[in-house]
Amino acid sequence: MESNLSRLCSVFPTSALNFRESRWLTKGCLERFLKACHDDVGMALTRLIAAINWRNANHIWDVLQPGTKNADVIRNEARSGYLYVMPTDKGGRAMVVYKAGVQLRGCPEDQLRLLVYTVERACLVSREKKIVVILDCSEVTLLNAPSMSLIKRAISILTNMYPERLATALVCNASLSVRLMITAVFNIVPGLVRGKLIFSNMEDRMKPLSTIDPVDWSSIPYQYQGRSVHIFNAKAYLDFDPPTVFPRSTFSFRIG
Repeated sequence: MESNLSRLCSVFPTSALNFRESRWLTKGCLERFLKACHDDVGMALTRLIAAINWRNANHIWDVLQPGTKNADVIRNEARSGYLYVMPTDKGGRAMVVYKAGVQLRGCPEDQLRLLVYTVERACLVSREKKIVVILDCSEVTLLNAPSMSLIKRAISILTNMYPERLATALVCNASLSVRLMITAVFNIVPGLVRGKLIFSNMEDRMKPLSTIDPVDWSSIPYQYQGRSVHIFNAKAYLDFDPPTVFPRSTFSFRIG
């Protein structure tokens, strides 16, 4: 990959990048896009440019900053605690908790804004490391599950704008029908995402992840267990004050 990485650096239009774009384009970022494109430099270049354009058009650079255009929307959508970033696992990777059973049937655009906010926040915590996702399927049925159109749009954002960020998706408290649905959804995702789905044992069902109960870590594989018990608190979570500038990681790599 190293030679392809050098080729990608040589063909990238660095003169057109602004300060934020050049800081986002780390060596790790380039490697993730290359891997997602099977080392195809041309395809990686196209997807990187598309990702930068998407970030500019949707003001992604400012999504973590309070007082921005979408801050109130995100705050309102996140208050129920169905999607949030919690303390890291033992490997220092951010853990994203998604509780579909308590997700309200709201505006799909607002839900996607919260998804992007959550992923950006997880990336801030993990730096260049990957992200672990816990899917708590308590109270989820085929009737109240998110719509397939919303799922497809979310998958498109995650695979195209955040390639190779997923380490593992750990599914807990899923009925057989929900397991089959989740498996079917993951089968429409490109091959590099498949194989990262882990189901907890049916006989070792996890305590539901509610907004008042801590995670029952005993039912989660050791390597994904957090460093401390975490109880979701909407006010404390949403009062998060991120750095003004996305921190430069130890792998930071300025092109050109």
